[in-house]
Amino acid sequence: MISRKGRFLNESELSERIDPHFIIPGLEAGQVGILSAPGATGKTIFSLELAFSLASGRELFDQIPVKSACRVLFIELEETLTGIVNNFCIARSCFFDASFPAENLYIWHDEEGMLTLVDSNNNVVSSNVEWLKEMSRDMSLVIVDHLSRCHMSDENSSVPMTVLMNVFRQIGRETDTGFLLLHHTRKGSILNGEGNIAESARGSSAIVNCARLVMTLSKNGDNDDSLKLTWAKINGHRPIKPMLLSRSFDGRILPDYTAEYTDKNEVKVAVD
Repeated sequence: MISRKGRFLNESELSERIDPHFIIPGLEAGQVGILSAPGATGKTIFSLELAFSLASGRELFDQIPVKSACRVLFIELEETLTGIVNNFCIARSCFFDASFPAENLYIWHDEEGMLTLVDSNNNVVSSNVEWLKEMSRDMSLVIVDHLSRCHMSDENSSVPMTVLMNVFRQIGRETDTGFLLLHHTRKGSILNGEGNIAESARGSSAIVNCARLVMTLSKNGDNDDSLKLTWAKINGHRPIKPMLLSRSFDGRILPDYTAEYTDKNEVKVAVD
């Protein structure tokens, strides 16, 4: 018989439901999620805020509950050293009375600016995969900024993108780590006002199809500082209403409590 990892589940194992362990709503350990947003929307700062929240055990967003502090690795591939330091200082200022969670939060700034997991011939780069696997061990969540910096292949081709997403998924399963990959939104989707749907993510549909969670961060109306976080694709979790956010004058991304939702998930401004 051909050898393959796996086994048959017995009746006892199949008789009672297992409560999933969500790192963030919709993303379990060992799974891969996408956060898609247009450039300069604030996804890096938002992701750093999320990382600090999880690592410190301090809840910032009502719809992203933090049950207990956990270990988070943030891999920065796109920003300069100045950029990531300044962005982190902005994010940390949301938690003005919290000390730095040194035992739980790890920020890696990659001087090469590339972590090629799949090369231009669609081959997996084993040395980089092994590096990422070792970095991911004992982490609850790994946030990668940016997905485009993890391959040298055609982003619009389904084969290399399937290979790439499977690399993250395999590492996640082997290390019991969740991955949140930052990604760009298609320009056409932005122009058509569809930046909050799963299919708005740039590149091949394989990226979205292989992810268990897709969140989008998009403008909410014409105000550049009003944002909306949408769980555009979610599995194994109840549906979540979009979360309204606002970008403050100093760059922080904060919950916007000045608006409420109608039954149709349309936003209406609350008037005193």
